[in-house]
Amino acid sequence: MDFVSDDNPNKERARVMLRVRGDIRRHLDELEPSGEPVNVGCATCHNGKPHPQTLEEALRERDHQEGGEAAVAYLLELRDAYYGSAAYDFTPQSVVRVANAFLTEENDTTVAEHLVELNLEHHPESAAALEGRADLHAVRGNAPAAIEVYERILERDPQNRRVRAKLQRLRR
Repeated sequence: MDFVSDDNPNKERARVMLRVRGDIRRHLDELEPSGEPVNVGCATCHNGKPHPQTLEEALRERDHQEGGEAAVAYLLELRDAYYGSAAYDFTPQSVVRVANAFLTEENDTTVAEHLVELNLEHHPESAAALEGRADLHAVRGNAPAAIEVYERILERDPQNRRVRAKLQRLRR
């Protein structure tokens, strides 16, 4: 191997990323010139991943390349590989956001349903995961099922304004 040679494209990528990091630091200094310095490094964006992206971006990319079922399978692969690390956000709220993106932007209730069910499988007591199921019922026009799930959420969390508003809209 010729480590001195610049023929390796990864060396240029690394140089560009170092310049990006420097640019970010300079902009942060402009925002908080007298504050504590913010440490920006590779992990700030990558979090142990070769390609910096959110869970939603990764799943939607897979969906566009290989289809919805591949995106669902990819969620499980990513969970197996990265759960417990900072690489991806596998919280119930995050998976619901991804499912809702499939519902609203892709109009794909099948993939959304798989994501919602996987979310409930991993977080059966989560109000956010239950809300994902209720939202899916509502989008599919099954108001009675959605109302039932929203009411279950409110039994646990009577102060949940978002769910209360969704419930009121469905009852009208």
